[in-house]
Amino acid sequence: MIQYKKKGSDITYLQQQLQSSLEENGYKIHSFVKEDDSRMTIELKEPGNFGKDRSISIKEDADTFSFFGIEDDEQLQQIIKQDLAEIQRQMESQMKTETKNPDADVQTLPTNCTRCGAPLNVSQEYLVVTCNYCKLTIISGLLAKIRKHSMLENHLFVQQAVEAAQRYMDRGLFRTGVAKEAKIIRTKLRFVPFWVFEVDATTRFSGIAGAGISGEIHQAQEAISDKKSGKLSRFGKVLLAAVSAYSEMQQKGNHSRRVSDSFSSHYTWTVIARNVSISEITYFNIPITKKIPFDVGKVPEDAEFLNMELDEQEARDKTRAEVDAKERRHAASRVDSLYDCGCDIRLGDGELIHAPIWFVHYSLEGDNYQILVDGSEGKVLGGGRPIVKLF
Repeated sequence: MIQYKKKGSDITYLQQQLQSSLEENGYKIHSFVKEDDSRMTIELKEPGNFGKDRSISIKEDADTFSFFGIEDDEQLQQIIKQDLAEIQRQMESQMKTETKNPDADVQTLPTNCTRCGAPLNVSQEYLVVTCNYCKLTIISGLLAKIRKHSMLENHLFVQQAVEAAQRYMDRGLFRTGVAKEAKIIRTKLRFVPFWVFEVDATTRFSGIAGAGISGEIHQAQEAISDKKSGKLSRFGKVLLAAVSAYSEMQQKGNHSRRVSDSFSSHYTWTVIARNVSISEITYFNIPITKKIPFDVGKVPEDAEFLNMELDEQEARDKTRAEVDAKERRHAASRVDSLYDCGCDIRLGDGELIHAPIWFVHYSLEGDNYQILVDGSEGKVLGGGRPIVKLF
């Protein structure tokens, strides 16, 4: 155990500082787990291809932080010392600012365009504001409060987005020729905000198995509805459930039994950072490897920038609820009757990512439809189309 003076910090502030500095020094963080308000465990991998995994425990007392698991690593000790010194410097600077300006914590938002003077209608959620008159883009001070903000670049022209949508219109046995008859009404590029979390979940459940084939039916239903799995994976799950059901039907004298089991899952979970969901996006597997630090200069002038409406905590709550529901469905698919189910869900820090999405609007036989195309990779995210070709 090694102890350090707190220097005005708390364990939450220390976590934020450590995450940044550890990643900058080549450490790969697997998870931050807060056991309670004064204890935290960090699972990480040391720098280099052959770096070993390491577990660090931190305990906060009245005046000190106690670190367990760093006694043999001088580099980690040095990083922690530097972080605590930086925290102390930030605290002292903040105290001086607050002494000079007691209203410094109040967020000042722009009210007028700095170029033409036109009025701006800005709320606390706005990160980027565009003047409706001269089109000047202004970055709100709120942007500095987001710990991690990235973006994907748009790589499609208008015609490429339309062509991707047209291929989607014709997909299916009875839809050949739909794109030829459809009329493109308008095409618009929007940068849409998403919160992305790394999620680890451990689920323990109990129930009754062996009473029938309802468990296999649950598995098939879950596989069909699981948008976070590939088509091949979903087909494999359906096939396995069907084989299991057939095998069970061949058995005679089955007896129900009480079962208890557990399973673990890992997700890269995405939620749209808006109050109203976009129905055409059932699930967006954001290409994380293509993200870059957010740069408003890489948002085309004719694109619409959608500001976030859900902050990180609201997005965390939504993610936790969605993961919990998915884990319970998975547990229910393993038994005929689910009696008890508990999920331990651990979320990493959220990252706000603005992604370019083309909204392609078209009409066909008097009906209007909308198809969404990912501007970074050209994939169709979803959209409306007729069930069969209309004559």
